[in-house]
Amino acid sequence: YDDLVAPEILDYARREARTMLVGKTGHGPSCRQDDINALMVSLAKSGKQVVRLKSGDPLVFGRAGEEIEACRLAGIPVRVVPGVSAAQGAAASLGVSLTHRDAARRLQYVTGHDRRGALPEDLNWGALADPSVTTVVYMPKKTLGVLLERAIAEGLAPATPALLVFNATRPNQQVVEGTAQDLATRVEAAGLDGPALLMVGDALRRGDAEAAIAAGADLINDTWAGADPDLPSVAAEFNAGLVCSHTGGAVPRTRPFRVNYGITDRGVVDDVLADQAAEAIAADRTIPVNVNEIAPLVPPG
Repeated sequence: YDDLVAPEILDYARREARTMLVGKTGHGPSCRQDDINALMVSLAKSGKQVVRLKSGDPLVFGRAGEEIEACRLAGIPVRVVPGVSAAQGAAASLGVSLTHRDAARRLQYVTGHDRRGALPEDLNWGALADPSVTTVVYMPKKTLGVLLERAIAEGLAPATPALLVFNATRPNQQVVEGTAQDLATRVEAAGLDGPALLMVGDALRRGDAEAAIAAGADLINDTWAGADPDLPSVAAEFNAGLVCSHTGGAVPRTRPFRVNYGITDRGVVDDVLADQAAEAIAADRTIPVNVNEIAPLVPPG
């Protein structure tokens, strides 16, 4: 299995199964691909049932093609179980349609590095600059700055929305949002770690920062970070507490009310509304929340 496979997934393996970590963390220590191929073939020929476990979908930038070919050349039958690719998972967790009919005519998946770990020299820059396309770049961290800079030079509008999603679909998912012009700088300032996925395109305007927050993501924003030192933990707990919006919101009863803050409209809702939340839960009902009540509590900036 790859290092990106969540431990919770490995818990589904039978107790007597032998699990073998072969690495495959971006630019980190890992087994050589030829050695992985040989190990799979050797174990299968010895009579073992071999599962090659990957994160996401094995057929999307997962090197599954090389492993399938090695097994078939050795006369070993192979069955592929499809997964949810990182692009689809990230889009779902953020509530973003990658093919919104008002913004995108095409969806393209691109790798952020070649066999050398550098930006691929044969990328179709005209396609990457196309305003009617949503582009998802896998493994983009090492080449993010130069990739976006080159795309802008080739015609991509600097103001095109862009997101970098870390640890997509996991409980520790985090999002850095920006534009093609400033995203690399924002990512560097955020200092986040983990596997990342780059999304670029006008379709992202349809699922903005509020959608990411509502999905439970920690949205990195300089204004928030400077306003309140508690914001990282606040964002992580958002789904358990208060929900507001420009037009008024509600206190959901799907989870106990256990936080004092909620993030909305790039501001902070203080615990002054906690009594209202408790009242709603006690009465088993939903109460309206007027955004004007919280306006004085939003930090400067």
